[in-house]
Order: sequence, then C-alpha cells, then structure tokens
Amino acid sequence: MVNLTAPLLPLLPCNSSSTDSSSTAVPSFWIGVIAAIVGSMVLAIGMNLQRLAHLKLQQRAERSNFVCDRTWQLGLLIFGVGNFGDAVALAFAPQSVVTPLGCFSLVANIFSAHFILGEQIGVQTAIGSAIIICGVLAIVYPSSNGVGQCEDEDLDTLLRRWARPLFRTFAICHLLCLLCVLFYVRRLERMMFEASRARDYPPTPTRNADTSSNAASTDVVPHGRQPYVAPTFLPARERMQLRLGYPLLIGLVATWTVLLVKMAGTLLRVMSRDGIGVWGRYESWVMLLGLFVSLPTQLLYLNRALARFEALFVVPALQCFWSLSSITMGAMFFQEFDLYEPWMYGLFMTGVVVSLAGLVVISTASVEPPAWLKISSRSFLRSRKGDVNGSCSRAQLEANRASLAGASKASQVGLEPARSRVQYPIDLDPLET
Repeated sequence: MVNLTAPLLPLLPCNSSSTDSSSTAVPSFWIGVIAAIVGSMVLAIGMNLQRLAHLKLQQRAERSNFVCDRTWQLGLLIFGVGNFGDAVALAFAPQSVVTPLGCFSLVANIFSAHFILGEQIGVQTAIGSAIIICGVLAIVYPSSNGVGQCEDEDLDTLLRRWARPLFRTFAICHLLCLLCVLFYVRRLERMMFEASRARDYPPTPTRNADTSSNAASTDVVPHGRQPYVAPTFLPARERMQLRLGYPLLIGLVATWTVLLVKMAGTLLRVMSRDGIGVWGRYESWVMLLGLFVSLPTQLLYLNRALARFEALFVVPALQCFWSLSSITMGAMFFQEFDLYEPWMYGLFMTGVVVSLAGLVVISTASVEPPAWLKISSRSFLRSRKGDVNGSCSRAQLEANRASLAGASKASQVGLEPARSRVQYPIDLDPLET
C-alpha cells in the first residue's frame, strides 16, 4: 500500500544490490517479505478503524473534529505502524517483491471491515477483490527482472533522471491528470454541499432579498466548520463518480508521495556520507516541499473517502489505482520499461485490463450499511423529526408554535427567519423514516 514512513529507509540495510553470500541474503529477503505481509494487513486495520471513528462521529448531534477522536487516533497510529512495516520491507527486499505483497491488504480488509465495521461481505465484492489481486500481480510481475534494487545514487543522478524528456512529458501528463481529477472531485463535493444547503434552506419569497440573503449566509456553517454531508445528496451518477474519484485521486497523489519519499531517502543517504552540503542546493528543498504537500493531501482525501464510502470498496479501488500508477511512474523514472520484452508489455496491459475489470465488479456491487448504523441513523432521524411524527413533548410544541409565530412576523417585515440545520448522519437517504 501507500508508504508514508519510507524516510526511515536509509537507516536500514538494503540487500538488493549487495554482494553478500546467499546464506545472509536469504534471511534478509524473508525479513522483507514478512514485514510487507504484516504491514499490509495492519494498514487495512488502521483504515477501518479510521472509518469506524467517522461513522460514530456522524451519529452525534454535536459534531466534533475527527482528529480529536480516540478511535481515529488509534487508527492513525496503526496506519503508521503498517507504513513502517512497508519501510522495513523496502529496506530488506526489492520493490518488485514488496508491491505485490501489498495485495494482502485486500484480504485483510475484507475481514477487518466485517468484524470492525460490520459490513457484509458479498460474493460480488469477494470476487472483485480476487480479480484485482490477479491483475495487480500481472502488473508487477514484469518488473521483477532487475527492478527495485537499492542503488547508491546522488542528487545529480536524480536530477538527470528528472531531465529526461520522456519522463518530463510523462510527469507533466500525470500532474495534469491529477489536477483534473482534483478539480472534478472538488466540483462534486461542492454540488453535494449545495444540494444539502438547498434542502436545509429552501428558498422562500421575501420582500427584501438582500436582507434575507444576509440572514441566511450567517447560519450556513455552524461552529465555523463545514458539517458532514452524506453523498446521497448527489444524483446516482455523480455519487458513483465521487466514489471512484476519491481512490483515483488518492492513488495519483500517493504515487508522487512514494517517489518523493524515495528521493528524500537518497538525500539522507548522501548526507550521511558526504555531510549536509546537499541541503545547500535548492532542488533538495523543492523535493521536501513537494513531499510536505502530497502527504497531508493524501491523508485528507483518504479520510474523506472513508467517511463517505464503505471500506470494502475504497481499499481495493485505492490498491488498484495506486499499483498501476506507482509501477508506471517507477518504470518511467528508473527506465525500467527499457528492460521489458514484448511479452512483458502484453502481460502488463493484461494486468491493467484485469484490475479495471475487478474494479468494475466491486463498484457495481450493492453494499448494505451495517445493521447497527442503520438502526442508530433512523433513530437519529426520528428524533430530529419528532414534531412531525407527533412524539415531541409539550414544551417542544410550544417552542415550535413560538418559532412559527416569529417566522410569520418576520415575513411581514421582509425578513427571512433563521432555520435550524438538519445534519443527516450517514450514507442513507435522508427522506427515509
């Protein structure tokens, strides 16, 4: 999966390019394999704990920042431990071995999503995940020939790789694709928030439009924060596009994160050998700046995806997009495609088609929210609609009559009364009762 702690990589030994005997290389190789398997499984548990925190926060009437939630903090800690396992794996084994082992996160995600979140494992979801695993294995298999070795490079070598016209063209196209996906995801989010606002603040005829717009604009976002809005406010087509857009965006950003982390590790290795003179060049700081931009962006949209969509879809889709993008980026940067034979290109493209087919299978699977989540959501909605269902107290009825009387007086003088915002907690239809 996505490696967030690979700056620790130069602190660990790397045997992929060493000349040690086979008696010492084999144990080191298996250390990397075990670390990759354990790290991938731990990553899935951490992401499911973060989604559990988001789901629980959505049940509360008074929303709080998810960063302060203990469950989310525990999930982030476990997520970091999993990435540390990936860093250890990359230190002891080639990347061409570590990347396919990341598919174990899909297996772990199926079970952790069921036991932690209560999400039901459907046959279509299991089949789609298995198809994605086969596709990812086909993508990374051609890269096993001399790829992923830890080479002792310096900053000048990295810059020469950046300066290659073919890689520059690919990097520009990749960045443009990333920006287009980011723009479209932001557009869908804006549509979702506007639809939520239109439902919570329906337009009413007033005599003073300016005053009413000012009155409405002062009560849009409570507590100065943007509240959670379920993707059910989007039409079905746009909702599916947002569901796919989040993993695609995270995978594209994570590709740059991994590449920049590897380059930062190279800089640290050079610094340990030649001193701090490498930080006197502006290129080193540009790399670090890019890393500090990509890491928070990746974590931000990962949490948005986990908050709005089921983990049984987000994790396989992210693994699919990230594996395809990362392998292609690494092959272009390290000139790995130059070593490919014709059958390798065919296997690579077959893996791409198979992975996308598996993604289509799981994206069309119907996923029911956990039973505990549906029950608590409907109870929450009924409590917010108590005045309509006739179950509210006498004090609430008196308060409602007073607010209606105030609204009538306000409409007579051209003022729009402030409305209380109803926040629908999860990905259920807000009109359900």
